[in-house]
Amino acid sequence: MRKATCILGLLLGLTAMIGAQGDQEFAAKVLSVQGRVEVEQSPWAPASVDLILYPGNRIRTGPRSRVALLLADETQLKVSENSELQLIAVRQSSNLFTRVTTAPRADQSILNINRGRAWLRSKKKPAPALVTTPSVTAAIRGTEFDIQVADDGETTATVLEGSINFFNDLGSIVVNPGEQGRCRVGEAPTKTVILNPEDAVQWTLFYSAAVSPRDYPF
Repeated sequence: MRKATCILGLLLGLTAMIGAQGDQEFAAKVLSVQGRVEVEQSPWAPASVDLILYPGNRIRTGPRSRVALLLADETQLKVSENSELQLIAVRQSSNLFTRVTTAPRADQSILNINRGRAWLRSKKKPAPALVTTPSVTAAIRGTEFDIQVADDGETTATVLEGSINFFNDLGSIVVNPGEQGRCRVGEAPTKTVILNPEDAVQWTLFYSAAVSPRDYPF
């Protein structure tokens, strides 16, 4: 009897979650999972390939773990080990992932990275998107960059293509290709020129996932 009650409770919770998300726009699709990757679904649950994510979902990776996502705005997102981020809002592409819904649509994508490392490549130029961290906000004006957030909130962004506006309440800089922006909590952002920006994204080569036509649309 107790087991049946428990199962019934889990089914009711799943039904409520589906009902709450049923009118939401899709935010992302999971393309690849390596190691321990979880999505916050009251409680956290293992992520799987082809899982659909919604605005507000959080995702985290464990040691020696990675996940690759395709966002609804056509941005490719790879997340390294020991990372945690939230899909605050995701702008819908004009020709992908569309469906009939009464939910309001986001006019730009907003990601929050609490810790860890991520690589983003956007198909759109420019891509209306923001990446927030404990120390800084990166307004994306380009197509490819790597961003790393330390446990103390220090953020490092390396731009390979395009540019990003790196800012907080204490200052603002534009980080261009071949440059690296850096910011600590309570300090203004700074930048330096680096000789080999490609070295910053070597970790992404370990991914087996690649975006293919079958991923468009969901």
